Amino acid sequence: MKRKLFILIIFSLVVFSGCNSKSSNETNTEKLVAEIKYISSEIFDISNMINNISFENYELIPKEVEITTGENNSESSSGQDSSSGGESNSPESSGGQGTENQSNKVTSTEMKETNSLNENTTEIDWQTIKSKIEAINSIWSVISVDLSKEKVADNDLQDFNNLLNKTIISIKNEDKNLSLENISNLYSYIPTFINYISFPNKDKVILETKAEILQAYTLVLKDDWDNVSKYIINAKNSFMNILNNKEEIEGKEYKFDKIRMIIQKLEESIELEDSQLFLLQYKLLIEQLNQF
Repeated sequence: MKRKLFILIIFSLVVFSGCNSKSSNETNTEKLVAEIKYISSEIFDISNMINNISFENYELIPKEVEITTGENNSESSSGQDSSSGGESNSPESSGGQGTENQSNKVTSTEMKETNSLNENTTEIDWQTIKSKIEAINSIWSVISVDLSKEKVADNDLQDFNNLLNKTIISIKNEDKNLSLENISNLYSYIPTFINYISFPNKDKVILETKAEILQAYTLVLKDDWDNVSKYIINAKNSFMNILNNKEEIEGKEYKFDKIRMIIQKLEESIELEDSQLFLLQYKLLIEQLNQF
């Protein structure tokens, strides 16, 4: 669905570029902003899927239900017989031709409540992840050309391309730890790319903050708490850059303060060195950043 939406956005930008007074540079910038947002979202989704991190409180579980039809209402029949002088019209008295019960099995679904403390991080949907990384690889050929036109350093583009190849291989081999490390490193290039284009300040801050948080989460899984702390401090500093344009947080002061509070709680979980507590705050923080 996201891929279709992305294609629609790009198509719209191309079609309407000749129907308004915007310059070619402005149109190209809007197209590139949409591309960067798409690829960063897909990369981040993969990182969460590798650890089965879901932002839904419920999941749909398939369930097989057996339905029985054609039940014999013999009790009601016998009751009618007794009121009519004892004459029996039951199936048994008429030659035993009763209605046979038939059972049909249908698949239904039920909602199951989920929580972070019980999440299973061993069962990974590798098929969906492989589809996503293939989509990223396909669109990267377009994005890299657009970034090159914006004078992004060739070595940065080549390094990302090389890392993308390594990520594809690690996902193909279903290597969880290496895939997560490669994915987080891929995302770390997003702040580098957006520095070359006229990216909206709020969106830039959100992407930079998420890049630091993702690196921190990867290190939590390695129990490298010292470096986790460094990345969370970087995330806090990155988020405060949103104050460079105070107009962008007008009417969002409550959400702004809430995000600052969650980052503070992340720092507290680092002191306790508890990965599950960190995960709880991580999910809250990403949810709030996505909604900001």
